[in-house]
Amino acid sequence: MSWQAMSYPLGGGLNVADPAVAVLPGQALFVENFEAAREGGYRRIDGYSGYDGSASPLPAAVPGSGPIRGVMYLAGTLYAVRDNLAGTAAIIHKASAIGWQPVTMSPAMGFNNGISKVAVGVTVTGGTSGATALVARVLVNGGDWSGTPGKAVGSLVLGNVTGTWQVGEAIKIGATACANVTSLPVAPVLQAGGTYRTTNYNFGGAAGNVRIYGCDGINPAFEFDGVVFAQIRTGMPADRPYLIAAHRNYLFLGFAGGSVQYSGLGDPLTFLAKVGAGELALGDEVTNLVSYRGEVMVMTCRDRVALLYGSSPQDFAIKLASQAAGATVQSAREVSGQLYYLSGDGLTTLQATQDYGDFNSALLSRKVQPMLDASAARYAFVCREKGQLRLVMADGVIWSFTVMPDGTLAAMRGRYPQMLNCADSWRDPAGREVIYGGFADGKVCRLDSGSSFDGGGITAVLRLGFAIPQVGRRFRLHRLVLQMLRGSPASFIARMDFDLARGTPSDYLMSALGAGGVYDQAQFDNVRYDGGFYAEVATNLTGVGESCDLIIVQQSAVSPSWGVAAINLFVTPRGFIR
Repeated sequence: MSWQAMSYPLGGGLNVADPAVAVLPGQALFVENFEAAREGGYRRIDGYSGYDGSASPLPAAVPGSGPIRGVMYLAGTLYAVRDNLAGTAAIIHKASAIGWQPVTMSPAMGFNNGISKVAVGVTVTGGTSGATALVARVLVNGGDWSGTPGKAVGSLVLGNVTGTWQVGEAIKIGATACANVTSLPVAPVLQAGGTYRTTNYNFGGAAGNVRIYGCDGINPAFEFDGVVFAQIRTGMPADRPYLIAAHRNYLFLGFAGGSVQYSGLGDPLTFLAKVGAGELALGDEVTNLVSYRGEVMVMTCRDRVALLYGSSPQDFAIKLASQAAGATVQSAREVSGQLYYLSGDGLTTLQATQDYGDFNSALLSRKVQPMLDASAARYAFVCREKGQLRLVMADGVIWSFTVMPDGTLAAMRGRYPQMLNCADSWRDPAGREVIYGGFADGKVCRLDSGSSFDGGGITAVLRLGFAIPQVGRRFRLHRLVLQMLRGSPASFIARMDFDLARGTPSDYLMSALGAGGVYDQAQFDNVRYDGGFYAEVATNLTGVGESCDLIIVQQSAVSPSWGVAAINLFVTPRGFIR
């Protein structure tokens, strides 16, 4: 009897919600360290490689104790925050050619009785001591330089300090007395234990003025340009924001109790009403602040989603997009032009919420919801190049939701050996995406980089849905042909199981050559010169059953990422099941 061919394109992601016999053969019943590719098929995830800025083959952990509290990136330089050895303070470190180096914190000097404006870049002199300093930042927390309704009060962030300043002496520019010293220049000490969240933004308008703005839920918010570190005082009784966003040239900060504070226009260091700063009271704990497409500020709470329209306090207007459900903390991210976030009911989009008014009718994670419900989401980050939202769970699982060209999502699951405590995506000076993450053991790694987990092997498992050629009839397997995604050569085990996993499986070692690519489009050294558009790898099979399913397994620390686009099975029918 002639062979019959069955072909199954791989796609749709993991499906643990439907009965196993109802899961399509191209979907996955189990997955570990595979992701859905936007072009279709499944790809083994990339690894990650340790990073400290040096050329050492063994990058060092960030000095200190405990997990990495946050990672920041600006103008090609990576920064990481970790508590010191005693666990009494948080230290910012900079990746450099000689490894991690602590950042020198900028001293700040308090002032009052401000009557003549002090500008950034001027040199100030102590009227009594003769001490000098260069003004790096000016922060006014009250009053006004005009003296009406009160004299300016705040702090000066300084550089190049010489001499010993004295409390009470005049702060002079030349012969002009501008203010009085209320506290001596002291570098801030960051309390330990925070969770750092940052955004990069240019409030200066001119090119080259992008700076890091951050918060950690324990210390005041801050601005950092790689040299000058300035703490931002908002006047809140508990000045410990835990959410941050920049939107329409305003800096927004989220505080406990449902308070969202915004700065003056173009003035992220000043939170005074006289410069246009203000407060939005949402009536529920805020969980995400996201500037969506630069047009609307999305403010999610535990039980609602609010949208801030307008470009200034004069026309700011809040519209409730949902009062049925909100979002979990730090789960909202924009991917491929859509905003996705996680609620207690599952993953949804802003558009879906606006269209349907609740989360149940817009559930995008139905097929994996039973597993999502088993753990809590800690935070989300994105991989722009792969069109993925990634959710990091409390149990260490990392969910990747790939946005497919038709707008559907394919969910897959991975896990790193260490807990990924923080991660984010940026563009390097050449415009290429870079993703860095900080781990529980104090190491910082570049994610989606390399063929291993920082030298350790990657174990990847993919179990596909059951193929049932004809219900009630048995069949004999003859040959398996896998169509591979473009990528590097790879060797792996293909296990064929039978009769809804009741049979005796057979293992086959398969080695696939890399596929080819389109001339002048494919990435050099990432395709095989004489390969077809889809490489194929085949093996002869033995076995008889009413159903079969394929399990692909690889354990390697040297194999670059590879993937499978489709499976082809060649069978002949046997007798009916009696």
